[in-house]
Amino acid sequence: MPDGTEKARANAMTVGISMTASEKAARMLKGRSIEQLISEFIMTGVMNDPNIPRVRGWYMDEFQRRDPEAFERWLDGEGRDEDLAKYFT
Repeated sequence: MPDGTEKARANAMTVGISMTASEKAARMLKGRSIEQLISEFIMTGVMNDPNIPRVRGWYMDEFQRRDPEAFERWLDGEGRDEDLAKYFT
């Protein structure tokens, strides 16, 4: 049975309003393991696309959502991609 959020989205889609890219990304990232998120985030660091900063922001939002304290410790350090696993696993 759909929860309230799913019902609201279904109702919005009925009137022609679709999920934003950010909402789609958040939904997709919630299904990933922390190891997958870290690996994928690191891969984005070498990609050359004008949308990568936005994509990296979505990953960072998910890291923060899952463990705000680990996210802050990572940022307070050097915030290097390769150090993420030290804080989140």
